[in-house]
Amino acid sequence: MAADTYASLSDLRVAAYLNAELFTLLHEKGDLRGTMMEVPFNPSLGSAAVKLGLYQPQDAFSAAGEDTAPSTVNITDASATLTVAKYSLVRELTDLAQLTGGPDLDKLAADMANSASYCLSGLLTAGFTNLATNVGTSGVNLSVDDVYSAQYALQLSLVDGPFYMVLAPIQWNDFQASLRGEVGAIQFVPATAEALSIKGSSFKGMWNGIEIYTHNSVATSGGNRIGAMYGKGAYAYTEAPVDRLTPFMGMSKSPAGSKMVVEIVRGSVGATKGKTFCVGNYYPAVAEVEDLRGVKITTDA
Repeated sequence: MAADTYASLSDLRVAAYLNAELFTLLHEKGDLRGTMMEVPFNPSLGSAAVKLGLYQPQDAFSAAGEDTAPSTVNITDASATLTVAKYSLVRELTDLAQLTGGPDLDKLAADMANSASYCLSGLLTAGFTNLATNVGTSGVNLSVDDVYSAQYALQLSLVDGPFYMVLAPIQWNDFQASLRGEVGAIQFVPATAEALSIKGSSFKGMWNGIEIYTHNSVATSGGNRIGAMYGKGAYAYTEAPVDRLTPFMGMSKSPAGSKMVVEIVRGSVGATKGKTFCVGNYYPAVAEVEDLRGVKITTDA
């Protein structure tokens, strides 16, 4: 008589069981807000827009003469505006999905804080295409020379540090490939060896005084990727606080350290259809403050 085997007793078992722990798929974990200036948002002032006043604090004295009145020199000024807007993410989970081991609503709500960070970073990288100064060559891989060209452009504009470079992952790979072929003094710099090592997503380390990041939201245009190098003050962001909204929500969560709110909603639709909605709302804005503080890096995608 044949023995009962794992295969022969298939009617008594499931094909596979779901592990209690959910593992995340590959995703962008970088948060670029640290490369921007944060501007507080004051909801009591009655506008969705925050205007930033800018001025030139330094002008040359003139030698008008001992008994001559000098000419008036007007202040050079400019402005930038941050206008918050609504960004949302909705999850919809049926009761049956939850009862049979679906994603936990608390976990979904907490994960939305990561999605908010991704949203803010995407608003930043989308603005790289507007920078007036450009380095790199369309259809050609990013090189060490391109990075130096961006650095030189910032130096010519008297841009202060700290300095940041945000690239698409393929641009970073091309930069590493170019760095491998460098000879002379730079090949012996410790930061060069460090830059060639593999790391996780986003922050890649320091090279030549520049903090380097990658982010997959870096825009594609005409077969190229549009990264950027910029100094602190090139970009600013604000986030409208949501604490005015939460008292009027039945069940809501604001993940720690995040200015977004997640509302858990059933309502008549959810009750009759047996489903729960997990709705995240976020009110950010990003603006280019001063164009000359940044350089667009256009290279092959």
